[in-house]
Amino acid sequence: METDLEGALPDFLPAPYPAPLFAAGVQQLDFGEVRRPGRKRLTFKVSNIGGEGSLEVTLTPNLPNQQWFQVRPTQAVIPAGEDCVVDAEIDTAQEGCPLGRQELDIQIEAPGSMVQEIPRIRVTAEILPEIRLVADPPQIEFGEVSLGESATVTITIRRSDEREILLNERLVELVDDHGTPRPGWAEVEFGPSGRQQTVSVTFHTANRAVRDYYCQLRLADARPEVNRVTVPIHVCVTPPPELQLKWAIEPLPVFTGDLQEAQLAVGNVGGGMLRGRVAGDQPWLRVPGGAFEVRSGDAQMVAVRIGDPRLGAGVYHGQLEIASNDGGRSRVVRIPVELEVEGEEASPVQVVWERALGRFARGQRFERTLTVRNRMARPFEGTLISANPEWLRPREGGRLRLGPGEMKQVVVEANTRPLTAGPMETSHATTLRLVDAAGKECWADRAELVLLPVPRRLLLKVVLGLLLLALLLLAIAALRQGGQAVMLPGPASADGVSAVDRRELREALKDDPTNKLAKAKLAKLR
Repeated sequence: METDLEGALPDFLPAPYPAPLFAAGVQQLDFGEVRRPGRKRLTFKVSNIGGEGSLEVTLTPNLPNQQWFQVRPTQAVIPAGEDCVVDAEIDTAQEGCPLGRQELDIQIEAPGSMVQEIPRIRVTAEILPEIRLVADPPQIEFGEVSLGESATVTITIRRSDEREILLNERLVELVDDHGTPRPGWAEVEFGPSGRQQTVSVTFHTANRAVRDYYCQLRLADARPEVNRVTVPIHVCVTPPPELQLKWAIEPLPVFTGDLQEAQLAVGNVGGGMLRGRVAGDQPWLRVPGGAFEVRSGDAQMVAVRIGDPRLGAGVYHGQLEIASNDGGRSRVVRIPVELEVEGEEASPVQVVWERALGRFARGQRFERTLTVRNRMARPFEGTLISANPEWLRPREGGRLRLGPGEMKQVVVEANTRPLTAGPMETSHATTLRLVDAAGKECWADRAELVLLPVPRRLLLKVVLGLLLLALLLLAIAALRQGGQAVMLPGPASADGVSAVDRRELREALKDDPTNKLAKAKLAKLR
């Protein structure tokens, strides 16, 4: 874009020129198309072709207070016979840059030039809108991924001008938060091109540490005018899942022809998502819908159907196989299952009872507890019956209702008052029976207690008390007869009255001289 500076001068000027003279290498700058957010730079020369002295030059765009079009330098001192290179730059990323065709001027001032009328330099440019790649969603959030597992997230990429997109697979970059390339962290797969193109990112946690990972996926279109897109990625690598198994409803014995449904609790006491399936290895051991997915710290119940109407009495063995990603790798755990099939004559309950009740004194009351467990998979209803309910009887009539495998305690009350105690220890026994709803006896056992003997001192006190009571009744009867003498043991006088009686009557008169009854008795004795 440079021209012959000598040919641009008027022919009438003598040479060499005795004073500074400004000359510009171009009269017009054409930037062509500049697309946002890009920038473009052009250079040109301004010269001092004078013979003597330096020339001060000022270059100013005709749009003040803007940043998207700049000229550098804006001021220069050019010695005689030398040039100054000027940069003109358009930066469309700056705020305020308009779209469309733009026409500008670069105003030039050179006060010391022999030619004062210096033409402006015309500037033209076509500012095009930005074409960028748009990601939906704008970032990839894997969430929690347990150690040893892989997770995949798919996003959609399109152009902002809605034209056909064609991603350049060779320009794909996966970098960490420090900008270091990490191509082994994930696999990137591209879908077919079109107005939209899918990108699938699979993050691998094998041989990774348990921590948060932050990285970026950088994508570029095959056409250079389309700007790149950077998609942030976050992955939280958690500890691997850990399998925990426990019977919520255990397998129980069954009667011939019965079926049961046990419940197996599958828990995840580790991290991530525990996935797997439960299956049985026998025809009588089935797990319909045995697949499970358990989050960290949670549990899921799996129904296990046990039994077969075709089975006869006996004991059968099988296994439950639990295949899962326990510990971050494929693993199979086996649980043995035993099925006991019994005939209808077998007892469905198990009773825990202490037949020796203890040693008690007559009149004491006490309670004992009897534990009944339904050992079968069939519900049980029955009644506990005592052979001697007057001194040993179950509370609430002894009625029982138990579900499969359920256990219940029954309180038995005892009252020893109806029992007879002797001078020696005496044993008393009775029978407790448990019958089902049909009246069939399912269990029976004895209950025994020992009554302590009555103490000898207590017996003597009772006898003496009875004698004194008899004497008191005799004395009261004599007093009611009105003067009839009562013969008491003791020495007697000639008239048949004891000296003890006379002395007692005199002492009574001393204590109470107004005692008419004592006076009358003494008068008769005299």
